[in-house]
Amino acid sequence: MSKDKPDIDNPEHALFRDAVGPVTPVKNRKLAKPALKRTKQRPPPLPHKAAEHAASSHLLQAEHLLSAADTVFHARSGIQAKLLRKLRRGQIPVTAQLDLHGQTLAQAETSLQHFLNQCRQHRLRCVRIIHGKGYGSATGQPVLKNHLPLWLQAQDQVLAFCSAPPAQGGTGALLVLLRLATRESRGDS
Repeated sequence: MSKDKPDIDNPEHALFRDAVGPVTPVKNRKLAKPALKRTKQRPPPLPHKAAEHAASSHLLQAEHLLSAADTVFHARSGIQAKLLRKLRRGQIPVTAQLDLHGQTLAQAETSLQHFLNQCRQHRLRCVRIIHGKGYGSATGQPVLKNHLPLWLQAQDQVLAFCSAPPAQGGTGALLVLLRLATRESRGDS
């Protein structure tokens, strides 16, 4: 097949032509050029507070959903690269774990909030949250895996998180790096 002529026998090309429908060439090339110009679009802002979670669920559109095999990574600015590498490799000791398997979204969000509060009180640095891969969901999509990153990003105490290494749960779990609470923020005197 040459670059000049499309492969008309290719079923994918036929499917594309059927979806696009009839086309007409542009006669004036000068009019077509501005349409080809790309503009830089900013992504929608992420929710900052847990109270804004209801709005965040609308961000989960079908074309942005994570699959069971997708890896997840997020880090706030200012975190040392060496610390992030250790987190991604699973080299920071995990001191607590939360398993969200089988929970509804409401139950999981409540469990997560309670768990993070406990982590703050006990000054835990790195924890694992197991969300599963979504094989048991009605849609076959990992529901908790798609919501958990939004919830974690809304928490001030969460510095970074990433998919766990295969030996620690792989893409069905997150390793979460937490900001250590000061005595004042924990309510100790």
